Amino acid sequence: MDEYLIRQATKDDIPFLVDTIIEAEKSGTTILTYTTIFGLSEIDARHYITKMLEEEIDGCELSVSGFILAEKEGDIAGAVGAWVEGSEGIPSNILKGNLLRCVLPSSCLQRAAGLNEVVRDLHLDYVSGTIQIGLVYVTPPARGKGMVPLLINSGINKLKAVYPDIKEAYIQVFGNNLPAIRAYEKTGFEVVIRKTASLKETGRFMPDICKVLMKKIIL
Repeated sequence: MDEYLIRQATKDDIPFLVDTIIEAEKSGTTILTYTTIFGLSEIDARHYITKMLEEEIDGCELSVSGFILAEKEGDIAGAVGAWVEGSEGIPSNILKGNLLRCVLPSSCLQRAAGLNEVVRDLHLDYVSGTIQIGLVYVTPPARGKGMVPLLINSGINKLKAVYPDIKEAYIQVFGNNLPAIRAYEKTGFEVVIRKTASLKETGRFMPDICKVLMKKIIL
């Protein structure tokens, strides 16, 4: 893996970060929650995700500064987004919610409000004061080469250098994404919670009816 350059993402990388967010959200399916929950087309979702990233709000999954990229010969092979929960003094869910309210049309927000029970059905709280691995994506040509551990460990090490007292990292993943779960296990994460949807309609709006919380102890 030495041939890959690990670097901080910049605003110039936003198009690839949008790809990362959309592919990670789909979790190996064709279901994109920006489409099912907010009623956006994928083209419009890309537009609004771009606008949210351009706001440069730290401390949540939609922060350019939270992403690290792996690059080889000028081509980006993968990305990971990570942050320390509550590091900005505000929970990341509130920061993301503020971005959504700032950028999305009111009709999209009204639709999402009507689906609040579905949105909450698989919700898992972030643990304050811990590292959160939010989004991981590796391009098809770079898969199977140990890219996921490289990216995740790089993201953890970056945050650990700033917050040396942190001892835990967490990642949330839909239960259907078995390749991702196995890759995270190889990186030292263990499953601590499996949450299954209680509402029948959740499966229409989410990539899976199960969400998994995984934890890693870091030294």
